[in-house]
Amino acid sequence: MSKILMSLSLAVSDIETSVAFYEALGFNVIDGGHLSSEYPDTDKAKWRIVALGYSRIGLFAGMFEHNMMTFYNMDMAEVGKKLNEIGVKRDSTSMVEDPDGNIIHFE
Repeated sequence: MSKILMSLSLAVSDIETSVAFYEALGFNVIDGGHLSSEYPDTDKAKWRIVALGYSRIGLFAGMFEHNMMTFYNMDMAEVGKKLNEIGVKRDSTSMVEDPDGNIIHFE
């Protein structure tokens, strides 16, 4: 089982500036559109994944409007049951919005 339990995906305005900021905090780039033939950077959209220990942050410029949290290895039947109990409406089995509109993705 992966030790990564949650990652953040941040909508950023400038990929290079954001990467430099997180590198200054000790993070290292481990993936991104500059390395990916499947999802390469374009003139309008760029992405990088930075890591520090078991922490992961996705930096996405020109790709997402809002920040997103992703939780891994969750029992989706149990999560869905609990969300239904508190009246959370959802269009997808893997994505919901919290009360403030933050997107939460389950993988």
